[in-house]
Amino acid sequence: MQAERTFFRQKARCTHLVEGDQSIKYFHAMVNKNKQKNSISYLIKGDGTRTTSKEEVATLLLDFFTGFMGTAYPSSPIDMDVLRAGPLVAPVSDYLSCSSF
Repeated sequence: MQAERTFFRQKARCTHLVEGDQSIKYFHAMVNKNKQKNSISYLIKGDGTRTTSKEEVATLLLDFFTGFMGTAYPSSPIDMDVLRAGPLVAPVSDYLSCSSF
């Protein structure tokens, strides 16, 4: 299965190289396809309306991530003894001897 996937991936690359070298139209079509795939053309706002304005999309994204990443979450300090001890796993026999199962 992996060998077949690798074969077709290499074949697609060869086709892309050959077609890309022979045709500028093909190359530009691929660039435009990738540009469309890698862009955000619209967003749904909080009130349910759809916006396609680049400025409004940028503002919505900025507001969302500022609010998302700008919130503080209370945390306790790191216990260095726990880090030094490393991962601790109980033996399987400890789990098998539990009477709650």
